[in-house]
Amino acid sequence: MSNFWEDPRVTAALGLFIGLLANKVTEYWARFRSYLVARKLKGKWTAHNMMDGRHVDRQTRMHGAGLTEIKPRSWWKACCSDSHVLDVSGEDTSDGRHHGGPLVIDPVCSCFATRIVLYSAPYDEISEQRIVISPDRKTLYVFPVATVATLGPGYRIHALCKQEDPT
Repeated sequence: MSNFWEDPRVTAALGLFIGLLANKVTEYWARFRSYLVARKLKGKWTAHNMMDGRHVDRQTRMHGAGLTEIKPRSWWKACCSDSHVLDVSGEDTSDGRHHGGPLVIDPVCSCFATRIVLYSAPYDEISEQRIVISPDRKTLYVFPVATVATLGPGYRIHALCKQEDPT
């Protein structure tokens, strides 16, 4: 029996199996960490203008912007490949247009994200936003990508600020 473990084919197969197992455990751990970061962004957010490119005007809301709600995926998807994707929905109060779409947190650097904004029918408006997440996860700095928008450079740089829960 001791000769069995000394066979190079057995040790190579065992090493391969342990390597594959370690790779899968590392992958699932990274997905779970991404889910934990995404879960911290859950809640209702209000849009505010950037005053001079350095400061967020937290006293007044951005004109025409309603509440934006961010929801993480279900807890049982914490180790799935889309654990770093959030569902975003909102409404423009100026014209009653509803919008939604995914917010994808960069799995390598959790302070960066990308959002695709899709307006509901009858509008065919779409846009892409690059987002920088503040370290305290309470402010999202939104940078619209003008080349990936049906309206062109219509959106300005702004910030989404998290509303505090009254509970």
